[in-house]
Amino acid sequence: MRFMNGKLGIRAKLSYGLGDFGYSIMGQTVTMFLIFFLTDAFGIPPAAAGTVMLISKIWDAVSDPMMGSIVDRTRTRWGSKRPWILFGALPFGLTFFLLFLGPDLSAPARVAYAGITFILYCTAQTVVNIPYSALTVSMTEDTDERSSVTAWRMSLALAGTLIAGAAAPLVVQAMGGGIPGYRRYALIAGAVGAALYVVTFLGVEERNFGSEEKVEFLANLRSVFVNKPFLILAGSTLATMTALNILAATVPYYFTYNLRAPGLTAAGLGILLGSAILFMPLLGAAARRLGKARAYMLALAETAVVIVLLRYLGERSPILALGLFALAGYGVGSMYLYPWSLIADTIEYSQWRTGIRPEGALYGYFTFVFKVGTALSSFIIGVVLSAFRYVPNVEQSASGLEGIRLLLSFIPAVLFLAGIALLSRYPIDGPTHARYVDEISRGVHPGAASAPAGAPAGTGD
Repeated sequence: MRFMNGKLGIRAKLSYGLGDFGYSIMGQTVTMFLIFFLTDAFGIPPAAAGTVMLISKIWDAVSDPMMGSIVDRTRTRWGSKRPWILFGALPFGLTFFLLFLGPDLSAPARVAYAGITFILYCTAQTVVNIPYSALTVSMTEDTDERSSVTAWRMSLALAGTLIAGAAAPLVVQAMGGGIPGYRRYALIAGAVGAALYVVTFLGVEERNFGSEEKVEFLANLRSVFVNKPFLILAGSTLATMTALNILAATVPYYFTYNLRAPGLTAAGLGILLGSAILFMPLLGAAARRLGKARAYMLALAETAVVIVLLRYLGERSPILALGLFALAGYGVGSMYLYPWSLIADTIEYSQWRTGIRPEGALYGYFTFVFKVGTALSSFIIGVVLSAFRYVPNVEQSASGLEGIRLLLSFIPAVLFLAGIALLSRYPIDGPTHARYVDEISRGVHPGAASAPAGAPAGTGD
């Protein structure tokens, strides 16, 4: 792979993006179908299934930042991130398979099995995905090239998500349906995902833009919590990804019970995610014209409006519902593209302000935010379905149908608006980031110099 003034070749971008293609096949299957599998196939009550997924995040609160700091302190001939991607690939694929194994157990044992396997899966995900995500900032310092890398990555991630959303239900049914169908699908998807991480390891070169010196653990973590742009982005992302996961995971319930067209579930998810891929060039153009943060806020606002319309118009016709899903794809695409493009710029902010470049720690916490969004969405879905007296595998009462409508519309819409409110305070734009990189290259850290010892070093621009 050649570097030309920070530019990357297609091979590097494709190899990097294929890692997230494989991850998305697995990860988005978990996001969209695990709670449905647990409630309607494995036989776990909705509230218990949601609680299991939420409790696992207690461990992630420890393991994700810890893994980030381990990555920052790793020194090998392959770099600090690539070895973890290579050696974590197989455990990640295996634990994904175990999630959908569905062994014949008693009711309490099923809940325990779900909890244990989900914690193992989340741990394996941490070992691979934190160094993988942090690899972006070790490929190039050029902010536009990072946006290009992220666009490649997220286009392939959306393609993987499309397979998970549209093809998974069909494959599960073709392979026998129920637990056997899920089990066979998970075996194939886990093997593919693990193999594609190896492709990323082989095809991407890791560069070091910071000091080779290892940073003390607590200093590394402290540098995260004085990074105002990161904290704003993390809060916004928690709200928006919780909303997106609620929306995506409710789609199977919506088509099965509200529209009484379970056969259209794959089409609904396929259109939602396929349109997101098609909107990706438009999202890139919007970022260049308006700036990434402003373009992101507008896309979120558009999606909030569309899903509220879905609440009132969607059940008039499956075709109308599918059309609204297509429009919602613009905001869905933005949630894949913009957060990962924005997070990379907060690395230079930290280095400019503190002299520390906590790539692994920042990506560790950011990955944790995504995991909390997944678990929180499952918890909210479980609580709402239980509150509205949802009963699996039967015709729903009016109350149960209304609970599904709320999960598809007003609940995620409110969370999108909360994300917009936080994102409006994000301070880094293109010129500001360019100034950080220039001053860092000259060994200047004015943000660090302006702060009293032990105090925050400033608020940025």
